[in-house]
Order: sequence, then C-alpha cells, then structure tokens
Amino acid sequence: VIFLSGCAMRCQFCHNPDTWKMKQGELYTADELLKKALRYKGYWGSKGGITVSGGEPLLQMDFLTEFFKKAKAEGVHTNLDTSGNPFTDLELMKYTDLVMLDIKQIDEQEHIKLTGHSNKNILAMARELSDMKKPVWIRHVLVPGGSDKDEYLHRLADFIHTL
Repeated sequence: VIFLSGCAMRCQFCHNPDTWKMKQGELYTADELLKKALRYKGYWGSKGGITVSGGEPLLQMDFLTEFFKKAKAEGVHTNLDTSGNPFTDLELMKYTDLVMLDIKQIDEQEHIKLTGHSNKNILAMARELSDMKKPVWIRHVLVPGGSDKDEYLHRLADFIHTL
C-alpha cells in the first residue's frame, strides 16, 4: 500500500488525517516509487499487487496514471483506493485493475456535513466505472448516528443495485 499526500475532503471519521496536506512527505518519480515497490513483489506473489491510497490519490492524477502505466508494464496488479471526489480523467482507468470506492454517505446534504463536499462526482464516478465494467469494491463506513441510519443504507443499496 502506497499512501499519497493530499485530500480536499475533511471527513469527520478520517483514519488518515496526517495525509490531508498536499506538500508533505517524500517526493518520488514514478520510476523511483515503482522500483521501491517492486522490492516487495516476492511478498505479494501472483495474487497481490500495488494499492495506492491516501489522502486522495486522484489529486495526483498525472503522477498516478504514469505510475500505474509503468506498474502494468511490469505485470503488476493495480488497485486504486479512493473517495472518487476529484475524479475527472478516464485515462487512469486503462491502467487500473480494481477500484476500492468509498461512498461515505448517499445523502448529499449529509455527505456535505460529513466531509465538507458534495457526493455528486463520487456517484458519477461509480456510474462511469460500472458503464466501463471496471471491477469495483464499494466501501461504506458505518458512523453511529450518521451514516448508519436504515434510510441511508437502503438508499445506498438501491444506488448500488443500479450499477
């Protein structure tokens, strides 16, 4: 798992707030990072690969696309762990084998309260990924008194069933 710095959302239950700042951490080129990651290929074997998480990796879309393209050239399985909020570019999906998509809250107003941002782009990304038949694992954190209400869970299930 590679954690990239930077996230525009401010989720109340963030497990990684130390990655919120954009210009924090070590800088790598795509080649340098891939070389470092490939040292662990013996560990993950034929059933693993590289997961890029954050923060929000889509904030570094150009770098991530280059990195995944190079990883695919080495035969590495690529996984994107994302909230989907800044999704705009389908080029990255050519080099992405799996997307772990967080849908933090199905209700837009509750999503704004929870994260500071709308969920429209996130839901649009889920639809686009579905249309392109990209493998996706949708994740949803149950926050007591927030995203765990039956109404929201039923709406989320209804949305997922449209994909």
